[in-house]
Amino acid sequence: MYATHSLSSGPGRPRKRRKQYCVPGITAHRLTHRLYARYKEHYGTVLCQDVRKGVGGNCPQVVGRAARWAAEILIEEFGPA
Repeated sequence: MYATHSLSSGPGRPRKRRKQYCVPGITAHRLTHRLYARYKEHYGTVLCQDVRKGVGGNCPQVVGRAARWAAEILIEEFGPA
């Protein structure tokens, strides 16, 4: 899941200021697990081959939804930019 990279790389923050956005208890693992849970709830699986079967091979739809979910999770945790 490429969207998990967004959840773990201090998105949109200058490298020298990233520490001020690191909140204790908010880890990349926890944020990634929230994305995992959304996949599991929506598609019933997180395995690419099974997700693709479920959407008739419509990968752009899956990628777009994953990007939206990742953005929503980041906004929920850190607030809007």
